[in-house]
Amino acid sequence: MTNNISYEWCAEFVDEYDDIQETDSSTNKADIWPPKFEVENCKARLSCARILGDDVNGIQERGYAYAGDETFSTGQKVPPQIKKQLQAAKKIKESI
Repeated sequence: MTNNISYEWCAEFVDEYDDIQETDSSTNKADIWPPKFEVENCKARLSCARILGDDVNGIQERGYAYAGDETFSTGQKVPPQIKKQLQAAKKIKESI
């Protein structure tokens, strides 16, 4: 079976130590960003997960990218449209 690539958007709520305390995720960015809720003493940031896998073997690899990243944490290049959306989300959050 051929592995498929899919993408998932994630609103991460991080504390002062940059530890993730809560997440909200969806394949549709508009469902989770701008964030639909707040977490006390945390700031929100958007990430995009690149997921490689199939129905038989499940998820084989999951890599994350944030605004300003050129590659996912697993080494693959971040597509231009995803880079653009991550950067736009960062600008929206900074203006709130």
